[in-house]
Amino acid sequence: MSRHILDALMQLFALITLREVGLDRGREVVANFLRSRLNRDLVTEWLNTFESYLVSYGGAVESRKAKGLKRTALRSTKVLRACADINRDLQASEKALVFLRVLEFEMAISEEHVERDRLSRELIDLVADGFGIREGEKKCYETLVFESEQWPTITQRYHEAFLIGDQPQLGGVIKQGWTTALACFRHPESQVVFLRPIGAGAVQLNGELLDTNRTQPFTPGSTLRHPGAAPLHFVDIQRSFMEEENIPELTLSIDEVSHWFQYPNKQALHPFSATAQSGMLVGVMGASGSGKSTLLHLLAGTADPTFGRVELDGIPVTDNRANAHIGLVPQEDHLLPELTVKENLWYAARLAHGKEPETATAKRVDQCLLRLGLQETQDLPVGDALNKTISGGQRKRLNIALELIREPKVLLVDEPTSGLSSKDSESLMDLLKQMTHTGTLVIAVIHQPSGDIFRSFDALWVLDQGGYPVFTGRPLDALTHFRTIVNHFDAEQVACGLCGHVNPEQIFNIIEVPVLDGRGKSTGQRRISPKEWNDFHNVLVVPELEKAAPDQNQTVEFRGKVDNRTPGWGAQWCIQAARDVNRKIKNKQYLLINLLEAPVLAILLAILLRATESSVNYNYGDAQNIPHFLFVSVIVAIFMGLTVSAEELFQDRLMRKREANLHLNWGAYLTAKCAVLFCISALQTVLFSICASVILELPGHFFGYAFTLFSVAASANLFGLIISLLFNSVRVIYLAIPLFIIPQLMLGGAIVPFRSMHTSIAKATGVPWPAQAIISRWGFEALTTMYASDNAFSSPLFGAEQGMAKAEYLRDRWVPEIKRHLDLAQEEDSESLVTLIKGLGRYQLATDIHMSSGINSEAALVIHSQLDTFRNRQRAAWLKAKTERDSILLRLGWDNQSTVKAIKGTELNQTLLDWTTEADVLSTGIALEDNEIHNTKDALYAKAHWPGSGPFHAAQSWIGLTVPKRVANWMVLWAGTFIMMLGLILWGNLKPQGRPRRT
Repeated sequence: MSRHILDALMQLFALITLREVGLDRGREVVANFLRSRLNRDLVTEWLNTFESYLVSYGGAVESRKAKGLKRTALRSTKVLRACADINRDLQASEKALVFLRVLEFEMAISEEHVERDRLSRELIDLVADGFGIREGEKKCYETLVFESEQWPTITQRYHEAFLIGDQPQLGGVIKQGWTTALACFRHPESQVVFLRPIGAGAVQLNGELLDTNRTQPFTPGSTLRHPGAAPLHFVDIQRSFMEEENIPELTLSIDEVSHWFQYPNKQALHPFSATAQSGMLVGVMGASGSGKSTLLHLLAGTADPTFGRVELDGIPVTDNRANAHIGLVPQEDHLLPELTVKENLWYAARLAHGKEPETATAKRVDQCLLRLGLQETQDLPVGDALNKTISGGQRKRLNIALELIREPKVLLVDEPTSGLSSKDSESLMDLLKQMTHTGTLVIAVIHQPSGDIFRSFDALWVLDQGGYPVFTGRPLDALTHFRTIVNHFDAEQVACGLCGHVNPEQIFNIIEVPVLDGRGKSTGQRRISPKEWNDFHNVLVVPELEKAAPDQNQTVEFRGKVDNRTPGWGAQWCIQAARDVNRKIKNKQYLLINLLEAPVLAILLAILLRATESSVNYNYGDAQNIPHFLFVSVIVAIFMGLTVSAEELFQDRLMRKREANLHLNWGAYLTAKCAVLFCISALQTVLFSICASVILELPGHFFGYAFTLFSVAASANLFGLIISLLFNSVRVIYLAIPLFIIPQLMLGGAIVPFRSMHTSIAKATGVPWPAQAIISRWGFEALTTMYASDNAFSSPLFGAEQGMAKAEYLRDRWVPEIKRHLDLAQEEDSESLVTLIKGLGRYQLATDIHMSSGINSEAALVIHSQLDTFRNRQRAAWLKAKTERDSILLRLGWDNQSTVKAIKGTELNQTLLDWTTEADVLSTGIALEDNEIHNTKDALYAKAHWPGSGPFHAAQSWIGLTVPKRVANWMVLWAGTFIMMLGLILWGNLKPQGRPRRT
C-alpha cells in the first residue's frame, strides 16, 4: 500500500473517529488495521500520523464549536477538504480502495456492527461525493462491505458486479471446484477488480490467504488459488468481460519457431512455442543477445522464421489479413523530427484511415493525444537526438501513439521503458495495460522491469543468451520455477509477506550465477548454461503448457475483421507529398540552404567567368568563357539535384519500416517523393538561370536554359534516390557521390575532347559509348547548340550557313583528301583504300568504274576528272548559299557591317560558335574512320541524326522529323529519368523484407 493511500486513510479515519463514538475505540481499530498490513516500526509511525490528525482536526472542532457552529457542518467541511487534498494525489482506483477501507473502518467502529446511524451515512456520502464516486458504484461498495451475502442481487443490477464460484444458485461466473464464492466488482475506469470471500474457505491471492472481513484488489498479473480448483488469473476475468462486450478475441500462436541469421550458422532463436490471447500483457525478458527483438520481428511478420509457424487465429502473420492487425513499436525512434507531435500523428492517421473524412481523423488524433497524455506537447516539434524538445517518455508515448492510431489488435513494443525514469516507466506500462482492457494483445520486451511492472504482466516469456527459451508462463510462477531448480529456501514465497513487493532481478541473478574458484572469485563461466536452462524448461514447463493448450486440430475461425481503411493511390500520393513538403518547410536550415545555394553559386561563377578580350566593356558576343560557364552550370545543376535527393530514401527508412503493415503503395510514395524533389530542383534551376542570365547577358532562351538545367537536375534526383537506396549510412552515401560526379566532368565533352580519349572508345566526330550514359553530355550539348544556332542572329541564317559549310567542306577538304587517298590506292593497293574509293558512290562518283582488282591508272584518271567536276559543283553550291545568306541579311535590314556586328555581338557568342564548329582548332578538319572520311569541324551544321548518333554539337536531330538538338536531348534526359523511376518502383515492389537486427 502506498504512502499516499495510507496518509489519506489516516485523515479520514481521524475525521470518522471524531464523531464522538470514542477515541479509544477508533485508536484500537486503526492499530489493528495497521498491524495487519505493516511491520512494527511502520505501525508506530502511522499511529503517530493518525494521532496528529486527531489533534489537528479535534482542535479545529473545538475552536469552531466555541463560535457556535454546528458539529455536522464542521465535519462536512473537513471531510470535503480532506477529499480535495486526496484527489490531487490518488488515481481513481486508489480512491476506490480508500473508500472501501473507509467503509470497513466505519463497520469496525460501529456499535455491534449492526446498524449505521444517520451521521455515518452522511459521512460516507460526503466521502463518496468528494471522490466523485457515482451512486451505483457506491451502492456496490457498500453492499460488498456491509451486506456481501446480498451480492447476488447486486449482480443482476450492475454490469460491473459479478460472482465467482460453482454454486449455481448464486448465479455469476461458474468455476469448477470453487466452493467459496467470491463477490467481485470491476472498477469501471482502471479495470481493477475488488473482491471479498462470501463464507468460509481457503482462497489465496498471490500466495496470501484472503481475509473474509476485508475487500482486496485483484490487479493485473495476480492469481487466485483455491484447493481442488484450477488457478484463476486476472486475465481470465478480463477475457470474460471481453466476451460479454463482444470484443473479438484473437489468439497468437507460436509453434516451434526457430530462426537463423545464416543457416546453418548463427542461430538467433531456438525452438520456442507459446500462446497469447487478446487482452493480455505479455512480458519478454532476457539479457542482451538473447533474441528478444528477433522474436518480436518474427511475431510482427517483418521476417519469416527459418522453421516453425507464427499465426494469428490460424493465419500466418506474414499474410496481409493477419499482418494488418499487428503493430510494432521498435526500440529506436520512428519519428519525423521536423514535424510537431500532432503532425506526426496526423499523417499516420491519414495513411491508416484515409477513407474517412478529415474531421473524423482530427477527432481521432485529438482523442489519441488525450489518451496518451500528449495534448500539452502536441504543438512542439519532435526534434532529433541532438535537438530534443520533448522528453524521452513523451517520445516513447508518441511512438506508441503512431501504432495505436491504427487500432491494431496486437501491439508489439520493444524496450518501451529503456532510458526512462522509474516514474515514466510505470506510467508508460500503465498505458500499455490500459490498452489490454479494450482487447488489445500487448507483448512488450523489457530488460529490467520493476516489481510493479513485473506483476502487471499476464504472462512472461524469458529468453537466455543465444536465443534459448527458459520460461513461459505466469510471472510469479517464473520466480518459483527458478528458485525451485536451484533449491532456494522457501521457493514458493516469491513476494514480500507484508507489502507484496516482488524482485524480478532474482530471475537473472539465478540464471547467470557464476562458477567460483577456490578463492571465491568468478571464473567467468555460468553454473547452469543456457542449454541446461532450456532443458529444464522443456521438461518442467512445456508439458504443463501443452495440457492447458487448446486442441491443435480444432478449426479456428479468423476473428479479425479486415477493414481496409487505407486510402487509394491518389490519396496516398497527396498525403505523402504534403508530409514531405511540410517536413522540408519546417527545417529552416534546409530551406535556407536550398533557396540560397543556386543564386549564390550562379552569381559567384558568373562574376568569375564574365570576361572578354577587352577589359573595359563586357559584351556577350566577345565573352571568352560562355562555353565553360554553360558546362559548369550543367555540373552545378547535377550537383544540386544529387545532393538534394541523396539522403531522401535513407532518412525515410525507419518511417517506411513503421508503415510496412499499412501495405502502402510504394509507387505512390516514390512518385510523391520525386514530385517534391522536382519542385525543389525547378526552383533552384530557375533561380540559377535568372542570376546567370542577368550577369552574363545571355540572349533569350531563358525557358530553354532553365528547362535544360531542370531536366539535368531531375535526372540527378533519380540518381540520388538510387544512391540513397543502395547504401546504409550517410557517410557512405556522400563518399559515393564523387563516383557519379567525376565521370560527369570527364565525359561531359568539355574538359576532354571525345577524339582525344583512349583509342578503344575515342571517336573522330561522334560520342563514345560511355558518354551516352552521362547526364552532363546531354545537357551541355543542348545548351551549346541552342545558344550557337537558335538565336536572333543565327536562326534566320542557319540554313544558308549550313549549305555554305557543307559546300566548303566538300570543295576545300573532302575532294583534296579523296585525291590523296586515290593516289595512295594506286601505290599501295590497300583494301581499305579501295573500300574508301568505292564509297564515293553516295556522291554519284566512280559509279561506272570496275574496281574488283584494284585501282589502275585509267580508273584513277576518270575519278580525278569526276572529282574536279564535283568540286566545281560545290563552288556553285557555296556561291548559291552565300547569295541566299546575303539576301536574308538585306531582307532583315542588316545591310551594313556595323549593323551585323552589333546584332551578332548581342546574340551570338563567337567563342561558343568556334567551340561548336572547332574553327579555332589547328587541324585539317578531316579524319579517316571506319573506311570513311569524316568532317571533324562544322559539327554545328551537320545533318540531323538520331539522338546519340552523329557529331557532337550538331544543331539538329532526327526523330522521324527534324527537331532542334535541345528538344531531342530533353526527350533523352526525361526518358532516362522515367526509366530510373520505373526501375525504382519495380525494385521496391520486388524487394524482400529485411532481416531483424539482433539485440
